[in-house]
Amino acid sequence: MKSILIIANFASIHIYNYIKNTIDFKSCKVSGLTMSPISSIPSEYNAYYQENGIMITEENTQPNDTNRIKIKKIYKQLKTLGTFDVLHIHYVKHLYAPGIYLLRNNYKKIILTFWGSDLYRSTIISRVCILPILRIADKITFITATMKNDFFKKSIFHRGLRNRICVMDYGNMLFPYIDSAEKKIKEDTLSSYSTFNLSKERLTITIGYVGRPQMQQKEAIESILKNISSTIIDGVQIVIPAYGMKEGRLQYLRHILDEKSVQYSIIPDFLGPEKVALLRSLTDIFVHPQTTDAFSSSMQECFYANAVIINGSWLHYKDIENAGAYFLSFNSFDHLPDLLLNVIESIDLHKQMSAINKQVMLEMCSWDRWRQDWRSLYN
Repeated sequence: MKSILIIANFASIHIYNYIKNTIDFKSCKVSGLTMSPISSIPSEYNAYYQENGIMITEENTQPNDTNRIKIKKIYKQLKTLGTFDVLHIHYVKHLYAPGIYLLRNNYKKIILTFWGSDLYRSTIISRVCILPILRIADKITFITATMKNDFFKKSIFHRGLRNRICVMDYGNMLFPYIDSAEKKIKEDTLSSYSTFNLSKERLTITIGYVGRPQMQQKEAIESILKNISSTIIDGVQIVIPAYGMKEGRLQYLRHILDEKSVQYSIIPDFLGPEKVALLRSLTDIFVHPQTTDAFSSSMQECFYANAVIINGSWLHYKDIENAGAYFLSFNSFDHLPDLLLNVIESIDLHKQMSAINKQVMLEMCSWDRWRQDWRSLYN
């Protein structure tokens, strides 16, 4: 039986779905080292991990530890965990690199999987730290071809790695939930909209998908309110997914929206898959102003749910564009209001052109597309 050590955030729905969809427990024995507290792992995930014999160890670093102390602690944990046929790290955190490199003989195969921000928000120091494990890794995976190309543009990364690099996406588990949500909306429209205090008579514009500052919801809303007429505002409602947003920013957004008499719904709570799918399906226009994004699952869901996507032009989605997906881009926040106005005034046309996105997502982002590719990495 093949032994696999997965280093990841086991509280993440993406890791839960990855393990659920790719690991053949008849031929694999999985251990885990989680980057998040074990207490943060949802009970449903924990039950599945325990049922399938996954022993999870929690990273024992403390927030006040220096990086040097964190590296030493992680090294000791990895050493204690012992030898494995495969080590697979999801999200290439530089603090793990020295330990993995020093213990490289403990693993017959090493796989590194970049998620996005571990590449795009990395510092020069963190990139230097991971160089040794890049050179010993058997496989290095990226979610998109764009990420892979950007990896090579960073001069510090050695070009001799090219033949060990591949593009491997995660299948999106929310697509079936979105199908169910669309059916629910048809059967019980009023109840569906009332879940988020929305009106079915207005166009629903959702801005961002989580409340962190990098999502730039504040900047987008300020620009929209400054430049769009009250006539247009009367026909729309704005939704702000605000999980993780600080109270001061929440109050500020409520204030500027109230000042303009805008209908809005701020959602500060963490949403389960059914409610996320419902929100995606109720959204007519999705504005995505985030600073960086490697085509996250949340974006896949927005495309799949047939929202008209208005995307920051600095977010490069060449892969799906080449596959025929339809979306619009704005170059700056000054450009956003005019583009949004155009979409609102021609919403039926843009909806019709966006209809192709569901099929593009199925072909590119479902587990049926990616399951066997991931399994082959462990052979």
